[in-house]
Amino acid sequence: MQPTSALSLSRYFSQTAPVAEEDKWAEKFEAAVDPNAPLQSSSLDDERAANKAATIFISNMTFDATEAHLQEAFGKYGDILACNIGRDGRGLSRGFGFITFGDKESANRAVSEAHNSFWHGRRIMVDHRKEGPSSGNKRRERDGPSEPTNSLYIGNIPYEASDADLNQLFRSLDNVKDVRVAVDRNTGWPRGFAHADFADVESAKKAYEFLSQHNLGGRQLRVDYSEARRTPQK
Repeated sequence: MQPTSALSLSRYFSQTAPVAEEDKWAEKFEAAVDPNAPLQSSSLDDERAANKAATIFISNMTFDATEAHLQEAFGKYGDILACNIGRDGRGLSRGFGFITFGDKESANRAVSEAHNSFWHGRRIMVDHRKEGPSSGNKRRERDGPSEPTNSLYIGNIPYEASDADLNQLFRSLDNVKDVRVAVDRNTGWPRGFAHADFADVESAKKAYEFLSQHNLGGRQLRVDYSEARRTPQK
């Protein structure tokens, strides 16, 4: 069997506004908690919550902008702890970025003053980083994974993850047919989850075992089987 690295990045990943069935599955799974997952300390949760509150998302950027340009433009609002531009598998900008400030007040100022402004000839959109489908405490106990299919749902993907990161993640898996990374239809924001289709159920089961134990960008992936993608009838 040939590993998925044989596929080119341009064919391998697609960004799609998720269809209703995939949205439904994401909400169902992200609302649940894995009983085998390690518990996190409240201090760690507080730290992550603070980072999210102090992180902004900038979209509709010029594709020539770099992290240095962002730091120069947004540094006046407060201390910047992290600055990242979303990039594809070739390292090219995807037109959006994230900035994490030292405090949420700086993030509030940046959103208030920079949203809908012109930067490098383009009107940029600036907003607070939003929670994915797993936001809040809407969690319930799970009995375990769903019935195996040839399609997987992969959640809790960092918003900053690039196509290259995902390509590396799937490099060691066999028989991957398609990976669809969900983005918001209106804003272009990454939604933090993807669906992967495999040639057969056995390959999906092996991928499930691998991905369930994997971290990406410091975040534990959440994996479950999803409904197989329907092939349009001709």
